[in-house]
Amino acid sequence: MIPLLVLLEIIILCLGATVFLYRPKMMVSEAICSGIIVALLTLSCLYQTVFLIGVPQLAFIFEAMLVIASVFLIRRRNNYLKQFWRRLVNFWQEHKITCSVVGIAIIYLGLQAIILPPTGPDIKDYHLSRVLLFQQEKSLYLENIVTLRQAIFPVGWNILNHAFLRFHTDYGLGIFPFLIYLSVGCGVYSLCRKLTSQNIAFVSTLVIITMPQVVFQSNSLSNDFPLAGVGIFCFLILYRLYQNINLIDFILLVVGSAFGLSIKLTFVLFLAPFLVFSGYLLFKKHSFGNWFKFLLNHWFWWIALIVPVLIFSQIWLYSYNYNYWGGFSGPPDYVNYFKQADGVKGGVANLFRFLFQSIDLMQPTDIVSQRFLNIQPSNELEKIYRKVIYPLVGDAGMLNNYLNPLKDSPYKFGIEWKFQEIIGWYGWFGFLLSIPSILYTSIKGNRFVKIVSYILICFFLIVSYKLAWSPLRGRYFSIFFVSSGICIAYTLDSLSLWLQDKTKILLKVITITCIITLYSSILMNEDRGILILNRELTRNLSLENVARNMTQNNVWKTTNFGQIRAYQTINQQSKDLIKPQAKIALLASYYDDNYDYILAFPNSEIVPIHASSYSNLDYKYPGLQSELTNYQFSNPLQSNPESFDYLLCLDVKCEKNSEELSFLSPKLIWHFQPSKQGLELPNLPEAQLFELN
Repeated sequence: MIPLLVLLEIIILCLGATVFLYRPKMMVSEAICSGIIVALLTLSCLYQTVFLIGVPQLAFIFEAMLVIASVFLIRRRNNYLKQFWRRLVNFWQEHKITCSVVGIAIIYLGLQAIILPPTGPDIKDYHLSRVLLFQQEKSLYLENIVTLRQAIFPVGWNILNHAFLRFHTDYGLGIFPFLIYLSVGCGVYSLCRKLTSQNIAFVSTLVIITMPQVVFQSNSLSNDFPLAGVGIFCFLILYRLYQNINLIDFILLVVGSAFGLSIKLTFVLFLAPFLVFSGYLLFKKHSFGNWFKFLLNHWFWWIALIVPVLIFSQIWLYSYNYNYWGGFSGPPDYVNYFKQADGVKGGVANLFRFLFQSIDLMQPTDIVSQRFLNIQPSNELEKIYRKVIYPLVGDAGMLNNYLNPLKDSPYKFGIEWKFQEIIGWYGWFGFLLSIPSILYTSIKGNRFVKIVSYILICFFLIVSYKLAWSPLRGRYFSIFFVSSGICIAYTLDSLSLWLQDKTKILLKVITITCIITLYSSILMNEDRGILILNRELTRNLSLENVARNMTQNNVWKTTNFGQIRAYQTINQQSKDLIKPQAKIALLASYYDDNYDYILAFPNSEIVPIHASSYSNLDYKYPGLQSELTNYQFSNPLQSNPESFDYLLCLDVKCEKNSEELSFLSPKLIWHFQPSKQGLELPNLPEAQLFELN
């Protein structure tokens, strides 16, 4: 019941923000895009503020005030909602078949987001677990951690999960990325519609919202996809300011940009070229004198914006990082590890690697080609890289594989087309439409579209130069490919002048391909799909094998329609073993899911112990137990052992290396093996619970 109330609150806030921002000449999609982002950034700012002052309970009061204000606005402007509905119905009638087919898929994604438990890379080992630690400590400054990522990264996106996790449940968490998905679709359409016809704008939007990586992230709590939502929001506001200087849009641009900084530090790689080129665009259109008068006439608002901008800027976090960890973004040797360190050569090498990866013809293409032509296009593409590019650049610019015990072992470049968020890319049109359209519009576009192209090209080049390459970087380019929808629309509009009557055929072909891609990405998603394209299936595509695959891998069956949640099983298994209000030391490997174990003990105090404190223990991921070899992490288990009641070891064989823990006199009272409980979940570790003293 509580998750439903939280969902209702979020929907009311989004609707309230939408009707507040809507103006009669504004498109419905434009208002929805802006309303969603404004509602989310308002919640994020509120949660960050109450945690920073150490009283998170205050959020309830302010949320109630926001809900009441939103309900008042909705009732007062219910005629706007009626207009929205009429326009949506009219749009559906003009594109009845396509809207119905795509709408069913979007509704399905929404159900997945609300019902299914959270999954995906990095989600449970730090994106969610850090929020539970924030709640326990009533602070955003963490000292006791399992992994540095829980402490040093921006919190603006992760903190939204507090809306649900404060009630010790994760039902409904997926609503946030799903709202970003809706915002992206609405934002891309409204921008495209300002530049071209309704049909071309609609098809261009379909290209974006059906890209495999975009579909995967519509349910993912990772903080990469929200950057795409904020990026589209910024472009939308920029277009409005380009047309007319006004106070509301300028405030939205400032706060929206700051919100992006609070989500992930890599937003800087987009914001830097965005500020340069958008500044040029706006000063060129409206002149420096007009902007000076505008800023001077509204000086009060710039003072009022100081507090939210400072909160979103994360300057408070970076100051803490510098004082506690030795660097603004965290410990310098840890941060530098992820940077590209081979200069221009490494940047050029990464540029080629990312371009090769962007050629994503998707897994079924490999399967069909292998079956009928006995070749795999992805392998052939990789061979071209090996013969042409690798002799020139070698391993320059590559990230060392931190999952490899050998610390100086770089990743091996490879091209693998899979329906999987962690290594997936953007499908056929990511390479065939997005990149060519950006290049075309950088030369032939109008002034606004050229600026968009320049920003995206600079972003791609900066990412290639600044970040070391790994096969997991596909999500970083969400903002690039999502924003390319503007360029695609302009390019298709230019093509229509040349193709004339054949334009309809082209748009139908693109639409059909988009729909196939959308349903393939949903149904074959390895994290949340129904049919997984594993080796057994690809070798034998018989109906019997397909049926068996769907029975074994159907996410609705494996989760019992979302009812099987690891933390609930853990709680049921161990609740009689742990006394109330217990204090538990948590020792885990670097990459383990510690979230489910923290959430499973809501009435206990969980104190994470960084693995480097006991470097000689037998860890599941050797070489990872010390993210830093020259840093002494806080270890209250050593400094104050008598205050602890239990020791919980996750994928750490504590009983076999008891000499380091012998002073605690640990007594094993519980051994939890997920596989024996039917919990075959990625990164869910085995657990050993020891009673101390």
